[in-house]
Formats: sequence, C-alpha cells, structure tokens
Amino acid sequence: MAIDTGGHTYIAYISGQGTANPPPNIQATSGTVSIKWFDWGVDSVDDARSGILTTLQQYNNFPDFFGRYLDSTSGGVTGLTSAEASYLHAYGVKIILIDAAGPTPDGATSKGANEAARAVGKASALGAPPGTAIMLDVEQGTSTSSSFLTGWFSGVQGAGYKPGFYFNPYTFGVSTSFGSQFCATDTTVQQGSFLWTAEPSDVETGPSSAEPFHGTPPGAQSPSNSSGTCVSRASLAMWQYGVANTSHLAGNPNVDTDELQTMVGLW
Repeated sequence: MAIDTGGHTYIAYISGQGTANPPPNIQATSGTVSIKWFDWGVDSVDDARSGILTTLQQYNNFPDFFGRYLDSTSGGVTGLTSAEASYLHAYGVKIILIDAAGPTPDGATSKGANEAARAVGKASALGAPPGTAIMLDVEQGTSTSSSFLTGWFSGVQGAGYKPGFYFNPYTFGVSTSFGSQFCATDTTVQQGSFLWTAEPSDVETGPSSAEPFHGTPPGAQSPSNSSGTCVSRASLAMWQYGVANTSHLAGNPNVDTDELQTMVGLW
C-alpha cells in the first residue's frame, strides 16, 4: 500500500510477524505484524526540467528523490546544474548524485582516489553539502578492481560525503565484476557503503504499485541465486526496480523507478 502524507508517499507492505523494523524517523509500528517503509523516486539521464516532474505529478506527489548525474557525457547523459538542483528543491524533491563520467573503475587505489576527488569537486561546486551521497555508477560488464573501489570509497568518505555504489549484482563467474571485487574489499568499505542495486529489474510503476523491496545484494552469482553474498539484502539502501522506456508510466517519462529504505545521504 502507499500512504500519502502530503509531503512524501511512503510505501509500506506487511512483511510478516516480527521480521522487520521501519527505518529511522518513521513513527509507525505494529505489535502484530511488521511494517516495512520505503520512499519512492526516480533517476534519469535527462534534466528534470524537461517535463518529467509534470508527468510524474499524476501519481499524487512529486517523487521523494531524483537521481541525477554529476556530468554530461557523450552517451546522452545531461549533467546536473545548479539551476536544475534549485528547481528540484523548490518542489521538495531530494537529489541523489551519480558519478558516471570517470575512468573505468579498475586499477590502483590512487586511480580511485583521483576520481573521488574529481567527483567531490563537482558535488561541492553544485552546492551539495558534506553528508550527501555520491554513487559510483558501475554498469554490468564493467571491469572493476577492489583497489579502485577502496580508493574511491576512502576519497569520498574522507571529504565528508557518503560513498555509495550503483551496481548489477550478477557476476556470472566474472572475476572482475563489481560483485566479486566489492566482496574483496575490507569490511570498512562493505559496511560503510550506500548500496543501490539494479536487480531484479521489472517495469516502471507509480508508488501505489511499487513492489515490496527485494533487491539483490552484491556478489550474487546468477539471477536465480543470491547465496554467498558479502552483504545481506537487508543492508541494501536502494533498489532500481523499474527500467526506463518500458512504457508502463503514463506519458512514458524517461526515468527509472526506485525504492529507498532511508533518506540519509540525499541532498
């Protein structure tokens, strides 16, 4: 079910007796059954001022958060600007920052640290304060190294920002995949990262039709097997459950749809 509070649309589902707790700052409990709460939002390669928010307003509220990229790229990504950030904030929409314009996330720790410094500089120039999450975009099939991930994590965290990773959890036995390499980092990285999973992927929906949160954690070996992972499903912060352009949202806005277990780290 979805509950409209006037400012946010919180997604809740009954998860079973005594099996889950609401996230921090959500004042709702049940002595009989556990209630799990989520915020609903989107991410897009397009500027939010292109009509996306107007299209999404049909779902009773604007999204609680909007994932946007720090940089424009030749692949059609439009980078976030200060003007767009002000536009989103004027509608009460929080922002999650995505770093996707850096080098391939493999190689030495210093390479990761250098990219972290670049991403932090972009975030700071936009006006995002320390404490804001910056997500490193690691697409499926991208060569990855634990050293790079560690360097990037340490650089972002050391600058006062919240490091996180957008990833596809399925490795298919590839040793250089994100799942394998993230699980090769130490517990500081694993426990301190804000994790945004891309699987399992279904279709876009509005908040009232969003699925119960069941994203797959890093290290899963195949779409049907999530055993042997280094991070539990309960540790995931965010799940991209719907992929853009599946034509399941009225008006077909160019957005992916996401669920978030906590608002921590949003700007």
